[in-house]
Amino acid sequence: METAADHASINLDEEDIMRLTLPRRRWAAGLAVVAMTLTGLAPVAVATGPVAVPASSTQADSHPQVLPAPQSLSWGSGAATFKSTTVHFDVQNQDEPTKATLNALAKANNLQVTSAAAATLKVTVKVAASGEQGDGAGQAPKHAEGYLLKAEGNSVTITGSDTRGAYYGVQTLRQLVKDGKLYHATVRDWPLMSVRGTIEGFYGIPWSHQARQDILAFSGKHKMNTYIYTPKDDAYLRAKWRELYPQAELAKLKELVDAANANHVDFVFALSPGNDICYGQQSDYDATVAKFEQLRKIGVRSFYIALDDINPRLNCDSDAAQFPSRGPWTQLADAQSYYLNKVQTEYVKANHLNDLMMVPTNYSGNATDPFKTAQGERLHQDIRMQWTGMGVFSDQITVDQVTKAATTYNNKHLFIWDNFPVNDGQRGRLFLNPLEGRDPNLYKYIDGFTSNPMIQPYASLPSLANYGDYTWNGPKYDAQASFKAALAELAGTSDGQVTKALDAFVDLNQSWKPYRPSSQSAPQLSSDVKAFKDALASGNAATIKSTAATLRARLQLIQKVPQLLAKMESKGFYNDIKPWLEAARDWAKASESAVDVYLAISANNGEQATSALMAMQASQQSALAPRVDDMDSDFTVKPASITASVGDGVFNAFVDDAAKAWDKWAALTPAKGGAALKVTEASTTMGIWESYVPANAVDGREDTFYWSNSAPQPGSYFQLDLGSEQEIGLVHVSQGRSASQTGDMIYNAEVEVSGDGSNWTSLGQFTNQAEITAKAPAGTMARYVRLKATAANGNGAWVQIREFQVSSPTKGLSTTLVTAKDHPLDNAVDAKGATALVATQVPEGANLVRELPQAASGKVSVVVAGQVGATVDYQRSDGTWVALGSADAAKHYQVFAVEGPVKAIRLTSIKGEVLPNILEFSYRAWRAGDPQPGSTPAPTPAPTVAPTASPAPTASPAPTVAPTSPAPTVVPTATPTPSPAPTSQPTASPAPTAAPTATAAPSPTASAAPTASPAPTAAPAPTASPAPSATVAPTAKPTAAPTGRPSALPSASGKPGALPSAKPSSLPGQRITLNPTPGQARYSNGVLAHTGANLAIGLVALAALASGGLLLARRRRQS
Repeated sequence: METAADHASINLDEEDIMRLTLPRRRWAAGLAVVAMTLTGLAPVAVATGPVAVPASSTQADSHPQVLPAPQSLSWGSGAATFKSTTVHFDVQNQDEPTKATLNALAKANNLQVTSAAAATLKVTVKVAASGEQGDGAGQAPKHAEGYLLKAEGNSVTITGSDTRGAYYGVQTLRQLVKDGKLYHATVRDWPLMSVRGTIEGFYGIPWSHQARQDILAFSGKHKMNTYIYTPKDDAYLRAKWRELYPQAELAKLKELVDAANANHVDFVFALSPGNDICYGQQSDYDATVAKFEQLRKIGVRSFYIALDDINPRLNCDSDAAQFPSRGPWTQLADAQSYYLNKVQTEYVKANHLNDLMMVPTNYSGNATDPFKTAQGERLHQDIRMQWTGMGVFSDQITVDQVTKAATTYNNKHLFIWDNFPVNDGQRGRLFLNPLEGRDPNLYKYIDGFTSNPMIQPYASLPSLANYGDYTWNGPKYDAQASFKAALAELAGTSDGQVTKALDAFVDLNQSWKPYRPSSQSAPQLSSDVKAFKDALASGNAATIKSTAATLRARLQLIQKVPQLLAKMESKGFYNDIKPWLEAARDWAKASESAVDVYLAISANNGEQATSALMAMQASQQSALAPRVDDMDSDFTVKPASITASVGDGVFNAFVDDAAKAWDKWAALTPAKGGAALKVTEASTTMGIWESYVPANAVDGREDTFYWSNSAPQPGSYFQLDLGSEQEIGLVHVSQGRSASQTGDMIYNAEVEVSGDGSNWTSLGQFTNQAEITAKAPAGTMARYVRLKATAANGNGAWVQIREFQVSSPTKGLSTTLVTAKDHPLDNAVDAKGATALVATQVPEGANLVRELPQAASGKVSVVVAGQVGATVDYQRSDGTWVALGSADAAKHYQVFAVEGPVKAIRLTSIKGEVLPNILEFSYRAWRAGDPQPGSTPAPTPAPTVAPTASPAPTASPAPTVAPTSPAPTVVPTATPTPSPAPTSQPTASPAPTAAPTATAAPSPTASAAPTASPAPTAAPAPTASPAPSATVAPTAKPTAAPTGRPSALPSASGKPGALPSAKPSSLPGQRITLNPTPGQARYSNGVLAHTGANLAIGLVALAALASGGLLLARRRRQS
């Protein structure tokens, strides 16, 4: 796996960059085939011939693709040979980037650059004189950055409206070359938006120096002109904003500035002084100018002041005196406007620089509020202001929204900070869906867009290409065509298998939920899964066979994506997506095993079904293993910290449904007890984000979740009140948005129980585990159960809890096996194949005893599912034990039949050669297909080792490998629809979540770190934590440490939650109750902190509380 630092080794020379975009999305004949395949166009053969080639009947279909789509393009009647010939370049404006691009074009096409007299081809590039610009067809456009290109005969003339326009004309020239020919055309073109590019504004691992240079080269080739430099790891932008850069740091910045200028990209330097600036002090203005002047001397001509991610209050008493209140929030607005205007008029204008850019403290929404009004009244009208849309993330941005926002902010130069495809709020995911939802006519009302990209720079390139195409010519922008062309460009090969693999992988990363609730997860895979499950429901053998084959073929292709995509031209893109490629491979393996489970069930083949189930679970656990690097708040990279989420909502649902189908088919009897206990109250000290309330964690649903609004500190907790002290058994906590999205959780957790809420007993500590299972020692009585943080989340992650369940103890069970902490005895008797008892030690004469709540009469089938070698006994009504037979560890589903009554069942003389991994040790009424009961066996003696209460678990070693079962050969019949697992309902009626993402129940086993190609195992071993003891000294109830002021927490997608709305949230350290008693304040500290997009509601009341400041609960962007 490659970290950002490793990208420094990916050096692209001029020729590499040319290949990356030459000729835009199709620099060779092979790549043209890929592009045609992805866009549905048929490849057309082009005949070779003399220099001038007459048009053929198929020429219209063979024209090159030109992106961004020009304002006007007319194809001529022929083409000129543009390979292995001579050329003369006459760059009259002497622009070095233009010259470098032409020379690279010549090199890529084996052209010999020579004198005008000796050259076959002549290319002239110039900037239009005053009389050459106009609206006529033969004139260069009057628009900035425009150009006129004429390619006819053996000559090309490019006339730019300005130097940058001429450079863009050369970028178009590159795209007119295809299959060694330069197609004749007249192109009259200009951009519709003046700001087009990228803002490096995300949290998480910053881009490498090399990656930034590569992004700048890519931007120039794709006609984007803006790169806003604001990485979170540059202390001289924030904490040290008043200090000048040391020479070594300044030299690195100069390399970036030079790279930007070499590609006609404006390097915009963004300063973030808002945490401690005194807006009215001359000394802070002087510090700002000194920093800007240092950057101006190395070539920077565009500056930006970021006032987001700050406490919305004045920092200095002198500002409060200098800017008296004119109403709510006017002091802050006036102080900021004074500072910004001073920079604009006294520095920017005075030095003839590009107009100042800024992002306000309240940057989203378009409703009128006092802050926006006050700032709009005072801010210089030439300052360009950024806006994120109606929220931090904007599903749609419409003309109506933009025009109203421009009026609300009173700004004539609004441009969009678009939080797409940024993934710092979901660091385990890639967003490889095209840019959509932006009105094609926005260019009439705003200055432009900058994309906030992903933590992975090269994986962001397809989306950045989308922005280049959209911002240049929105009315002609085709999202799907643009995205497919960008992928073909990155693939850089005509290998059809690579193309298919890339298409299959991109399909797994199409969801943009929750930001776009309507987005679909893995639409192609979803279609194949649905067709297969529909066929199973229909019972049509032929349809089952064909849909299974189609689905299996897709899954087998996905299993090969890590190897196939290694052949891609863009190694940076491959290295960025590698963790997700590996996760996709493992999910595809698990899903192919799920197909086998379904088919084996249909064929009533228990051995194959169970073997496939175990292989499925092993691959699922490998898929859920952390693979994605993350970063602590001190910018320390933590390798393999986050699960790579891919195809989520499809892979995991299919796999979980297969496990449930096995449960229904097996029809085993769960042990008595183990039911979820009623919860009367859920509370937390970590706050609430929007409507993701604590009730969501106890509603028995996997598609809802609690979400904190702060990162946990030592002592922070989420607590359940059972209403009264009662005996408890298992405690299970599912953290994260879904089983495959587990970035938000308590990374250093401890499960504690208490009878009085003051004295606590630990059931175990858990590190980096999303799924937590803790078993209480026999006889444990508790009223309160909580999940407590033992240390702060180093990466600043917030906490999501899908389900928090406490169950009653399971009765009539005992074993002398030592079990893994997360795989206790209860798992073997819950009638669920998705859970298992995993033994870590097998004492001599080990046994497992299960008493039936009442004797089973008639024919009884005793089932051993999993891997265990042992003698299987049953107990008669008179108390004598009788041997049924031997369980073979090489088999995975074994049935032993007996005539009842049966009082108890047991495994004795358990063998330790293969550590037991028992999915189920259970029974059911005999059914057709089970073996017939044999003659009455002789009684067996009592075991030599007496059963004990479940001993303290230990860390589990890697369990024995389960063989993957072959697909059944029996023609399957219809499979019954699996029943959903029963869920408990809490006392309180939980509030609904905002746009929940539906997910299936996760596997409760803990993640195990996989190898590159892991063999399937029966159940991977979880990460060990200290084993809980049956008797632990109680500890005093800790006091949750405050999380600190909101400014310590960065916000979602580089942006805070904007200024307050009516939606209340909690303050750090505050206890929130699910069901407050009459007269009890829901927010016990009496202060309301508001989050959201607008200030409109509650501002006057808050103004008094804020004392001239502004309360703001800012959204911390974290996965």
